[in-house]
Amino acid sequence: MSFTKTTFKPSTSHYKILLTVSLLNAKGYYPLSEGIGKILKGEDDDEVEQFKDFPTYKTLISYNSKKISRYIMMLYRYHYLDKIYDPKTDKLYIKISPLGETSLIKYSKKYKTNFIKKKKVKSPTIVKI
Repeated sequence: MSFTKTTFKPSTSHYKILLTVSLLNAKGYYPLSEGIGKILKGEDDDEVEQFKDFPTYKTLISYNSKKISRYIMMLYRYHYLDKIYDPKTDKLYIKISPLGETSLIKYSKKYKTNFIKKKKVKSPTIVKI
């Protein structure tokens, strides 16, 4: 049986996760995958309130928690993310790896990093004259 080695090319959704983790780590926060999901889905939670100004906030509203967790696991598997242990809570939290930082910088140079969709101004279809 022969297996072909495939290369992993992160999608825009993967880069949204990387940017979210990078911004959190820069502020000194280390999330669990549930925390990343809350930010990306835009959940109204006291924990997420301070991160509403992130460019990735509420950009993956159609993704469920399971799908976001799968994306995070792929980033772990290919060493874009690392884990950091907190002895107080006895849990492993997420931090961005040097490979993740490098690829995020390359991506932001090549593409726009403003992930907020612009709303189109619609002309009215019914007008009172």
